[in-house]
Amino acid sequence: MKRSLFDVGSYEEIDARLARLERTAQARFGTMNPSAMVCHLIDALEIALGITPTQPRRSWLPKPLVRWLVIHAVPWPKGKAKTVPEMLRTQPSEWDTDIARLRSLLKDAAERGAAGLWSPDPAFGRISGRDYGYFLYKHFDHHLQQFGV
Repeated sequence: MKRSLFDVGSYEEIDARLARLERTAQARFGTMNPSAMVCHLIDALEIALGITPTQPRRSWLPKPLVRWLVIHAVPWPKGKAKTVPEMLRTQPSEWDTDIARLRSLLKDAAERGAAGLWSPDPAFGRISGRDYGYFLYKHFDHHLQQFGV
């Protein structure tokens, strides 16, 4: 069954996993360390929530079928895909501060829900609120798996 950040149980699961994430965790795949990953997810949420404006770029990802496959069907490659520069803006500062900021943004996103106003993603373009719930859950799950939580 697909999970959405907008389902209370799914939000609580992701939040609990973030609470267990350790600054010293070793990556199972990819090049990010935990601090960089936390900042990457902060950037992703700030873009989705419209805090940080961005412009969608021209690529094959915004095509409806490709977007649907990536959000709903295809497993994400572990350590093979590059992210957009807009999601690498924030630099790590103090671990507890960064985690608290991420968890606060995550709560804001979960509370906004599928009916809320969502900003376009720089890679995928316009995403429905419903699909944002699936996309955000999958994105967080992917990176939490990266560090074994």
